[in-house]
Amino acid sequence: MAGSLQKSELDFRLHHGKCLQNEKSRAALASATNSALSNFALRHSVGLGLYRAKNYIENGSGTLFEIESHYFIATAAHCIRKLDLDQIRVAYRETKYSDQFILVKKGALGGTGGDPYDVGYLELDRSVIGDTSAEFLTIDQIALDYDPTQSLVFLFGFPSELVPKDEAIEQRRFRLRSLGLLTVVSIGNTLPDCVDGSIDIVLAYPEQAPSGAETQSYSVPDPEGISGGGIWIYNPNLASPITGSHDARFIGIQKSWLKQKRLVLGNKVIGFLRLLARDYPDIRDTLNCKFGPILG
Repeated sequence: MAGSLQKSELDFRLHHGKCLQNEKSRAALASATNSALSNFALRHSVGLGLYRAKNYIENGSGTLFEIESHYFIATAAHCIRKLDLDQIRVAYRETKYSDQFILVKKGALGGTGGDPYDVGYLELDRSVIGDTSAEFLTIDQIALDYDPTQSLVFLFGFPSELVPKDEAIEQRRFRLRSLGLLTVVSIGNTLPDCVDGSIDIVLAYPEQAPSGAETQSYSVPDPEGISGGGIWIYNPNLASPITGSHDARFIGIQKSWLKQKRLVLGNKVIGFLRLLARDYPDIRDTLNCKFGPILG
């Protein structure tokens, strides 16, 4: 049910205002849009290898930000809150892990059972940033207000089932394969009881997604491992799918999923901004000027 509803809504939003009258045209547009957004998100995303007592536990995902000369990885609190910094390995792009990033600090808001928030950050040593090819988002690429009925939503992260476990366990290295997925926001009576609409985002997570051809699709991997990854909003009516990827805006961080309902849950980005405002007084004024009183 969720898969068919999600497909029909995607079809409508993709061809609305573009006079795409047939399935083949919509599939081609969906493929081009998904590819452009995936390439854009990949340049600003990292995978996290999480270890305890030198043993690989799992992987998570994150998004790179630069705010007032601070460099952060935005992620989910539950991915990092119980780990020391030297137990977290960072991989950029779809390569083996590297030590090009040095972690200097972490912070978390929530992340345990019953907490409304599940957001966190890792701060990077700024002295080595110039030696990397990493691309960082700015606060101008964040959106707090948007109309979910007029936009597409894009999930991005690194599913655990695509990570070669032998390398991760035996060699403390892991290679990433990313997942970028166009979907829609679930609204109204479809929201689960555990959702707080003021801080949460609920997204349809289909079992199948179009591969770009009219009659072809692929099985979407379960979302374990994309926790901490970015949630983006994109209005397909504002620009072409290729150039329009640069108009995508970061709106949230993935935190969990409801398997039976095929729904992914995330926190709106306001939680991440409040955490930074709490822990970094030197950037609080910048955040307040851009978004209003962050700490309320």
